[in-house]
Amino acid sequence: MAAGYYEYSPLLFETAGLTWDGPNVHELQQQVFPDFHHHTDLVESGRFVDFLPTAAADAFSVRGTAAEVAAQLVDVLSLGVTFDIVVMQPVPNPPPPGGSIPDFMERMAREVLPAVRARLA
Repeated sequence: MAAGYYEYSPLLFETAGLTWDGPNVHELQQQVFPDFHHHTDLVESGRFVDFLPTAAADAFSVRGTAAEVAAQLVDVLSLGVTFDIVVMQPVPNPPPPGGSIPDFMERMAREVLPAVRARLA
């Protein structure tokens, strides 16, 4: 996700106190289609940007178990910033091959959002 944000707006990295210490992002783009987080092989896509620190992922995404995602959302929502819309985009997109994964929106509604509401009440 972080590489995708850098790809479209490098200033976002600067604002987050991050640096891009890897190859030119536009040269990397030529090797990853259609972009870093929609590539059909996310492991391969990740290898292109494995120079990025974990802090880059944390700055541009919420990730982890349902409880971890809920805690991260509570942290962000507790900052006092007003959000009109929060769009939760599932990654990997496309979904991983070879198995059924629970519907993303269903899991958000069942496992994450009730925990967020309870902690913010």
